[in-house]
Amino acid sequence: MALSWWIGGSIAMGTGIWSMHFVGMLAFSLPIALGYTKLLTFLSWIAAVAVSAIALAVASLGSRAQFLVVRRYLSDCSTCRRAATWAVARCRAEAPPAPDP
Repeated sequence: MALSWWIGGSIAMGTGIWSMHFVGMLAFSLPIALGYTKLLTFLSWIAAVAVSAIALAVASLGSRAQFLVVRRYLSDCSTCRRAATWAVARCRAEAPPAPDP
């Protein structure tokens, strides 16, 4: 039962994300001729559904497991590490000082 909900949720969320971006790209006008092939359009829908499936799988793990998964994949990215370090430093700088006991 959980597998069918996961598959259905992945298709629904992926299709929603894909259709929003697809309609946005159709509304975008460029000074050059631009078209979409059926194969590339289908592959972009598959990518949106696949990424949605991964997101739902990670979301179902619980907060501690989500943290470990995200930390594992972001630890390999030096740009992500710099951004995370900057965000933590900024949060610490903006945090109110601790009250004196």
